[in-house]
Amino acid sequence: MSQAPNTPERIEVRVDAAKEIREISLDFLNPIEILREATANAYDAGAQVLTLRATPDKDISGRRILTLESTDDGVGMDQPAIEAFFGLGLSEKPKIPGRTPLGFKGHGTKIYYSAQELWVVTRREGSDLIVAWADKAREHVLQGRLPEVLFLRGKEAEEYAQNRRLTIPSPSGTTLRLIDYTPDSGRLIDDFKRSAVENYLRWFTVYGSFEHVVRATSPKPPMDVRLQATDDSTTKQVLYGHPWPVADRTDLKALRELDPRRPYNYFCKSFRKVDLVISGGYRIDIAVAFEGKQGRLDRDPLIRRQKTGGLYFEEDRYGLWLCRDHIPIELKTDWLQDTELPVFEFLEPRRALVLVNCNDFFLTANRGSVGNSQATLLQAVRDGVIEFLSGLEDDDDLARFREEYEEERLRRVRDKDRKAFLRRLDRYNRKKHCTIALPDGSEFRFFEPQREITLFGLIAQLQVKDPTLLDLDILDYDDHQGIDLLVRRGHDPSDLLERDKVAYVELKYELRSNINHAFDNLHAIICWETYIKPGFPVTDAADQTFTLTESTTGAVTYSTLAPKPDSKLSHQIRVVVLKRLLQETRKYRDAKNPRHINGRRAG
Repeated sequence: MSQAPNTPERIEVRVDAAKEIREISLDFLNPIEILREATANAYDAGAQVLTLRATPDKDISGRRILTLESTDDGVGMDQPAIEAFFGLGLSEKPKIPGRTPLGFKGHGTKIYYSAQELWVVTRREGSDLIVAWADKAREHVLQGRLPEVLFLRGKEAEEYAQNRRLTIPSPSGTTLRLIDYTPDSGRLIDDFKRSAVENYLRWFTVYGSFEHVVRATSPKPPMDVRLQATDDSTTKQVLYGHPWPVADRTDLKALRELDPRRPYNYFCKSFRKVDLVISGGYRIDIAVAFEGKQGRLDRDPLIRRQKTGGLYFEEDRYGLWLCRDHIPIELKTDWLQDTELPVFEFLEPRRALVLVNCNDFFLTANRGSVGNSQATLLQAVRDGVIEFLSGLEDDDDLARFREEYEEERLRRVRDKDRKAFLRRLDRYNRKKHCTIALPDGSEFRFFEPQREITLFGLIAQLQVKDPTLLDLDILDYDDHQGIDLLVRRGHDPSDLLERDKVAYVELKYELRSNINHAFDNLHAIICWETYIKPGFPVTDAADQTFTLTESTTGAVTYSTLAPKPDSKLSHQIRVVVLKRLLQETRKYRDAKNPRHINGRRAG
């Protein structure tokens, strides 16, 4: 018979609250995320009006700092709610008819501890005013200490708030003031200009909800948001709602009026689905907008583009967003690379805007990711999205536009080829007819080269027709990495595999005062012509300078590039001016192409 156990002892579960507050406050990587918390708290408090102010300021040392203030007319906070606000894992949310609270973890307000001074002025209707503050909040948190929070109530709070010039809500509501927000406070002043703040509010807060988009209803803001940003002198209303395309544009004829050459740049087609049941019985709302590049740029001027400003690159904002409460949370554009998805070339799938809402997502402490959600839920959402997007391939507007786009694309290809052909024909008709006498007494006719590539072809032909002309033992023709010709030095076939016996020759249509190669390994330069006179310098890519010299033997002119006396290089570089060589040795003559008359194409 076993002996009965002694009474077990109890282990007390302990939590280092200061450490946890520090870690959670540091989870908020982007300081502008405080706007999400401010709007969510005001919404949860039943506010009808929220006023946000971002003000450039200075501390007592003269250092530039940023002060933020939010004031709402919600129900306000009592003492337990204030304790939850400053505490961790506590949430005292009032029950507001028609509003489901956005916050419930008691983590979000920890972003306020990024301020050096944190002030709260609040009252519930019919109750005393309460002023609470945490001085040196950021300093204490970063040192791993709990902030020290003090508060006053009633008449003392009224007087104290007036002396500190704090905004006092009436008859109910809450004011939050953050002084010296973040250690880089001064640098944030430009980040809180109106364009940036308003854009963030309309993308990533409850004030930018896309619920009206997915339900195809008129946008009805849950409250008014008024903003005075760092570049504002007054408070102004913020436009409500996610910036969604206003209307579909699918008629190619109408789109050509906007852009005759690339009408698909203005194409726009949107789709929406409410309460789509996916695997596991989960439900999602989904809104999709396919929009051409120019349409996106016109609608969203804050997209960065070449030679202009902007707040973000397209890949930072466009793609597939996972959302909760119809607020974008996490970008998952890689889902759009699924091989099962149809390919709409003209739609740039990675630049589509796909908003997928699921209120079963479980967010991280900083609300920046759905990563705390179950893997089975994420897989179900992904499968549901892929299936929905795949079904769009049969949409009549997309199918019709795809056909018209393909016809338009082929027409442009044909037009482009036709124009290229006419340009090529025109260049052909402009070329001079050239003739030289070969050593065997026959004539060789060719067109005067006009570029380096045609010079390359002429040299290849001459090596067959007149192999002694250039006095070069050419081993290989290739323009790989700019090495045009490989030649054997000394005309000794046994030197073929010895690198120090092989050199390269550079081709230039016209030899000028600068070349894009180093002289170090250069054996010769072949050009069609040059206007550089003897004694003039020629500089290479390594800023080494040689001088052009000429000598005449019989009727033939020989040119070389010679190093300066103080140069670390000692070799000379042979220069073959091919047109001159043909004139002096092969009875070169040329004439205008008879197909081209007075500078215009004949016939």
